[in-house]
Amino acid sequence: MPKTFKLERIKWSTRSALPGFEPRVPVPSQSGSSTTAAFYDSLYSRDVFRGILRCVICGGQNALQHCYVFPETEDELWAEFQRIDWIPKNAKSKPRYEPRNGFIGCENCRPRFDDYHFFIRYHKESDKYFLVNWSQKKSLKRLHGKAIALDPEHRSAVLPSLFLAHEERTRGKYLTIRDNNMAPIPLPIQYQDWIVKDQLVDENGRFQQFVPQSEPTSSSSEPQRPQKKRKRSKGDDGGHGGPGGSPGPSDRGGRGSASGVKQSKFGRALKDRARIGA
Repeated sequence: MPKTFKLERIKWSTRSALPGFEPRVPVPSQSGSSTTAAFYDSLYSRDVFRGILRCVICGGQNALQHCYVFPETEDELWAEFQRIDWIPKNAKSKPRYEPRNGFIGCENCRPRFDDYHFFIRYHKESDKYFLVNWSQKKSLKRLHGKAIALDPEHRSAVLPSLFLAHEERTRGKYLTIRDNNMAPIPLPIQYQDWIVKDQLVDENGRFQQFVPQSEPTSSSSEPQRPQKKRKRSKGDDGGHGGPGGSPGPSDRGGRGSASGVKQSKFGRALKDRARIGA
């Protein structure tokens, strides 16, 4: 009989760090720039696969948006999480600047995540982040129990404790749903179908961010970054606009602001690198 993993609620404490939910890799220094532009560039360098920026959940390439795991406006709670060691002390002072608090999503997955239809959990034994369709929506059934495209070994890997905080909010929204309502998850945890189909994981189990040198490149391998006209909001740090006054992402505030993915100097460098492979 195939081995399975039965979902159970994680026991946690507000007085200490969560065992097993520490950063997967040594925590890098976060003394660099604290701007939303730096946050965006970190996501662009991480959530790109074979030279293409994609939604890490469903693999979509259109209408991409920046997603926050921990609400970007909850600065006081963020500071409290740092105090009790749920978040490393050297993390950015505000959640909207911390790259380990975000990922690239699409126009479908971002609102579903923000509205707590599903949550993501780090599975230590498989060393993967997998999706749980807690709301039991039919549209999410195909994604349930499978790993998304986030690399736990990346220097800017999303902090597992932040996903756990999001999980608790999701459980709170659907109080009538219990762990025993969830179908057992096959082990080892498999990647989402699109990741397997597009062969995005190399022989070492790591994601291929750029086109292998042995393969021909094409225009389709360049990072795709659709833009939206941005609306200036109160507290804007001014780091969003693209070169020459091109529009950057918009900040709406709230749970996780949707924003069109912007072009930057880093983006142009990434595009050049994608053309020649890396």
